[in-house]
Amino acid sequence: MSLHRDWDHFGFKAALRYEHISWDEDARDYWLPSLSLSVKPHEGHHLSLSWGTSTIRPNFYDLNPFRVYKSIWEYSEGNPLLKPARMSDIELNYYNHKGLYASAYHHHGSNMVIRTTSYSANNRNEYLAETMPQNNGRINQTGLYLRYQRQMSESLLATVEGVGYYHEATAQYDTEDCHLYGWGSRISVSADWYLNAQHTLLLNARY
Repeated sequence: MSLHRDWDHFGFKAALRYEHISWDEDARDYWLPSLSLSVKPHEGHHLSLSWGTSTIRPNFYDLNPFRVYKSIWEYSEGNPLLKPARMSDIELNYYNHKGLYASAYHHHGSNMVIRTTSYSANNRNEYLAETMPQNNGRINQTGLYLRYQRQMSESLLATVEGVGYYHEATAQYDTEDCHLYGWGSRISVSADWYLNAQHTLLLNARY
């Protein structure tokens, strides 16, 4: 279900999605709202603010309950009781007719799937390592993405893009929480050569 309205320099959109997910004897309902507001302050300039929620379902490998042995002391198996993770995203986007695009964002995830290793000793005092995915993770990432595209000629398009972000992840265990955090970045330069007049053949180079 969605509602969309446009004015001269403003736009508004609201949506609500419903999901029903069931597994074994358990079931859960998800209401996933989203909102978006767009503004055109000047001709050729666009600014938008959006917020939305979503679910991430476990993949088949994480759900598969069969054991895979790496050695006689170590194995991994899936968890058929995994539940979907929840994501919440907010983004502030800007782009113009000159090829500049910028996006400031924050992603929050809860109930994330993290593979957890536990150790147990047998009657011969040998330790066995068991790895299994669990819904015990939280993530937060805040960053800025920039992209600039320039049509150098009729057959050559150049693109420069980069992203910088701060990422924090937490795994929740029975006795304590494990925290990982840090800064990350990526920069790339690419060029697209159109090899025919119809622009159906393309040669791409990226660094």
